[in-house]
Amino acid sequence: MNVPLDSRPAGACDRTDRRKEMVREALAGLAPGHREVLVRVKYQGESAAQVARALGLPPDTVVARIHLAVEAFAAALAQRGYTA
Repeated sequence: MNVPLDSRPAGACDRTDRRKEMVREALAGLAPGHREVLVRVKYQGESAAQVARALGLPPDTVVARIHLAVEAFAAALAQRGYTA
């Protein structure tokens, strides 16, 4: 009896790889300033205040960029057919 080394259903790995690629593409398509704050806050766990200090920006600017980045990121994922 052959037991697959990968216990995920057939095609699951392909779907996971495609979703990762969609996320990379969507992030790459963001404006650089939006991408930077989004990655630092959502993926690296920094606070908006920390990012503001590091980049020399007013905290309100960072918060606005995060908001705009999240909206643009969600739209880019939807455009690529990404579903949760």
